[in-house]
Amino acid sequence: MFGNEPNPGIDNDSRVYILLSPAVGNYGKDNTLGYFSQRDEYLPSQSGPEMLKHSNAKEMLYISSHIVATGADEDYLGTIAHEFQHMINFNQKVLLGGNRTSEDLWIDEGMAMYAIEANGYGLKSGGQVLANHVRRFEQAPESYSLTSWDDNPEGIGYGPVYLFMVYLADHFSESIIHDIVTSKQEGIANIDAQLRRRGTTFNQVFHDWCVANLLDGRSEDDDPRYEYQSLKVRGQTGQTTLDGFAVTPMQLPGTLAFPFRPYSLRFYQLPSGPIAPRFTLAPIIGSGSLPSLQLP
Repeated sequence: MFGNEPNPGIDNDSRVYILLSPAVGNYGKDNTLGYFSQRDEYLPSQSGPEMLKHSNAKEMLYISSHIVATGADEDYLGTIAHEFQHMINFNQKVLLGGNRTSEDLWIDEGMAMYAIEANGYGLKSGGQVLANHVRRFEQAPESYSLTSWDDNPEGIGYGPVYLFMVYLADHFSESIIHDIVTSKQEGIANIDAQLRRRGTTFNQVFHDWCVANLLDGRSEDDDPRYEYQSLKVRGQTGQTTLDGFAVTPMQLPGTLAFPFRPYSLRFYQLPSGPIAPRFTLAPIIGSGSLPSLQLP
């Protein structure tokens, strides 16, 4: 689905090595469950970049022994699947594709989250690590940007990218996953190119995905664009139950301050009865004002 890892790789060995260590996660002091290091795809060098001095020159994954010892099987096996995708992605984009850098962070991480799903360790399996990322996103969706993670809580956005990639695979088949990873393009332009081949655009699909996050699992959901096929963001998916996305009640009179982080979303519940909304859009220049919707 994703392509191939380097094989036989820098060490001329077809095997992938997995190091289980309490040092991954700093002996329980942080939440790191695993990682893949690009340095290991190069021979050690004393004269090159500092990181190459410590290359193990092997196809290698690093997994927290703590999650293996204390977590559910789905959590540590899902972590291995996640990190293996990073290795594959680096091979496809840099070593084979000739790119100077890897894929944009949010897409590489989204593909890695989908690798958890593709290997059977997604929401259906009941693993808590992935489910908790989705729950945190549902509880405060406005706090997360899909594409720009710098200001996200803890600097991550695993919940949104997991759901977005599942939505893509649900609506355009898993062939789009392969096409995104093996394309020489990067970032939004990469996904937009794959979607244009399928008759739509990234912006349109982002819009449809936002609506799906609100309507999926509700009785009024009757448009296939606005639902997931393989999971439910509200209700039961396999062994996981989700409450759905938080909706902020709106009192009148009042002002709605919309989020303006790149590709973020927020849902408001407007009062019942007739209203006459008055829109005011302030220009966004530097740290200028946010757009607002004023309701009498």
